[in-house]
Amino acid sequence: MKRLTITLLTLLVLGGCSSDNEDLKKKNLDLERENENLKKKILYLESENELDPDKFHKFIVDSCITKREEITTFGAYTLTQIITDQDWDCIDDLRGYVSATGTGFGLNGISHAFVESPEKVLFHSRYRGLKVKDIEEFYHVSEWTGGAWWAIRDVFLSKKAPYEIVFEEYSFADDDVGVVWKHFDNDRHKEIEIEDTNFLHWRGTSTGGSAHPVIYLEYSSNSFKLDKDLTYSKVYEKIKKTEPDDLKFYPHDSGYEFGWQGHYIRPTLIEIIAPLIMAGREEEAKKFLEDMWPDNLTDMELFFSLLKEQVKRSPHWE
Repeated sequence: MKRLTITLLTLLVLGGCSSDNEDLKKKNLDLERENENLKKKILYLESENELDPDKFHKFIVDSCITKREEITTFGAYTLTQIITDQDWDCIDDLRGYVSATGTGFGLNGISHAFVESPEKVLFHSRYRGLKVKDIEEFYHVSEWTGGAWWAIRDVFLSKKAPYEIVFEEYSFADDDVGVVWKHFDNDRHKEIEIEDTNFLHWRGTSTGGSAHPVIYLEYSSNSFKLDKDLTYSKVYEKIKKTEPDDLKFYPHDSGYEFGWQGHYIRPTLIEIIAPLIMAGREEEAKKFLEDMWPDNLTDMELFFSLLKEQVKRSPHWE
């Protein structure tokens, strides 16, 4: 009986060992396959890419990065967006180190987009993709371009032939909103509100401190034209709401050539004078500047002429 017991125990132990051995064999085979793949990668890199960073980059891109197309239609138009998907474990494995920033081969997501009419490609985007909105009269396509100033690109597309761009604007974006399309007055035509960017960095002003004059375009007779009356009425409302301290020049230490004679030009001042000039109210604009001009600064006439020249650089100047 004792011998039988010993025999059974021996078989059980051997059976367990056999199972463990099978697991070990399987793990060894997996490791061998992984090592073989790694050897192939190393051989490839040594033979082809060791002295050629461009080929090494291409090898990683081909091995770890895929692109796919996302196609949608709206009306007669087609929107194609190229989406990039990256396998960062694969990239880090081939490079031999883990990226701390997760960058260096581009960003995941939409890397390229374009809109086509039935006849041709109308425009491309290489930022963060395009958004499409039906705004009754047109299709409104927009994209965020980045940066602190002209952050929005707005494109209006016609809904009937010829299928083409009828309006395009790069403008300052407030809360990710570029141009605004609606009825701003009591006439039967809609208008576009634009925060113009032609005073960006004017006279050394920083991006954040640059003025963004607001103007209005009216759509009538199949075209957009500057609505001078609406622009004037809106800037007059702004004047009534503006505090005097928001219009004052004040000294800075950035140098005599920045701003005006060593003084910072308040953006609010330009955001009033520029639309007045755009609206054809040059004399009112000049009188407003005279009232705000400090006694310790000179050459007001020169300042006004330079400001007027900058206003004329707006694409909407008439």
